[in-house]
Amino acid sequence: MIKILVVEDHPVMRPTLRDLFQLEGYDVITAIHGLDALEKLSGAPVDLVITDFMMPKMDGLVLLKSLRSDPRYAKLPILMFTANANPELQSKAIAAGVSGFLIRPITVQELLETVEQLLPVLQEHA
Repeated sequence: MIKILVVEDHPVMRPTLRDLFQLEGYDVITAIHGLDALEKLSGAPVDLVITDFMMPKMDGLVLLKSLRSDPRYAKLPILMFTANANPELQSKAIAAGVSGFLIRPITVQELLETVEQLLPVLQEHA
């Protein structure tokens, strides 16, 4: 089963995303910020990270850079999303090696399609 780590600090969005992906058949773990995500990753390998950009303690960009600097996660698909439409944020994420970037609001369909695009090889072998 494909495992997704959802990193989201919003107390309503985090369980909503978890439930959505579980209904789609994914195994899901959640984290409330980047530091929490790094801790969760140390104990449970995942196939995809979906992270918010703006979070306390460690934001999505710092998390992305941390993961890309670690050989274990250098090729891990990472999807980042934000409600901030500032193009500079997307440019920074792309420069840091993000696999996909979405600006909210997005539809459930857009989110699921993006996840499917990031996991084609894994889905073929699932």
